[in-house]
Amino acid sequence: MALMVLEKEFFVHTSMVGKNDYIRPAAILDLFQDMASLHANILGVGFDDLVKKNYYWIVSSIEFEQLRQFKSISYVKVKTWPKEKNRLEFIREFTISDLDGNLLVKGVSTWVLIDINTRRLTRGDDIKFTGEYSSETNYPNYRRRKISLLNDNIIKEWDYKVLATDLDHNGHMNNAKYADVVYNGLTDDRAVKKIHISFLHESLLNDNIHMCYYKNDDKTNYYVGRINGEICFEMSMEVEE
Repeated sequence: MALMVLEKEFFVHTSMVGKNDYIRPAAILDLFQDMASLHANILGVGFDDLVKKNYYWIVSSIEFEQLRQFKSISYVKVKTWPKEKNRLEFIREFTISDLDGNLLVKGVSTWVLIDINTRRLTRGDDIKFTGEYSSETNYPNYRRRKISLLNDNIIKEWDYKVLATDLDHNGHMNNAKYADVVYNGLTDDRAVKKIHISFLHESLLNDNIHMCYYKNDDKTNYYVGRINGEICFEMSMEVEE
């Protein structure tokens, strides 16, 4: 059986970097998402394959750590591989390296299946990968977790209206766009080192996301987005000292 690992080169465009020429977190998430989609198609569980079974893929949690900064007008290698499915969740790991093999970013994500009609989680017992799972891991003890932010010390609040350009082919806000919502409200210009996003409720066109920004120490920022009082996502962001 083939080893279920995919690696491809991508070009880092100028539109993927922002302030101080640091790559935006949403651009890293886009690279991860592109690779997950490409690999799912190869494994026979891509978007078109799942629609036939009345399913959607949904990412419920994603984390990454940026080990080295990299800039635009360069090529990188993105690598991904899935872990064995547990009862409801599919874990997928990612790395980004330069062309010399130096590790730039490592990440891990949790995916679930949603029934198209009910918009509820489903076990997807008929979804199986055919191939040999890789034993490689950067997260040997990984367990998906909620961030569960309960801090009342709000530093900044703002609102964001979901636009048509934020939507993916599932009809809700693309997971990378949440990082841009936070990025647009940043007050810290330091480079991002770590990010963890927990997606709790989908955001639809014209939804108003009320954002709250908290800070518990000098280098870790916390963000909560709510729609009509219900939390739709939580995010922690650690920046370089």
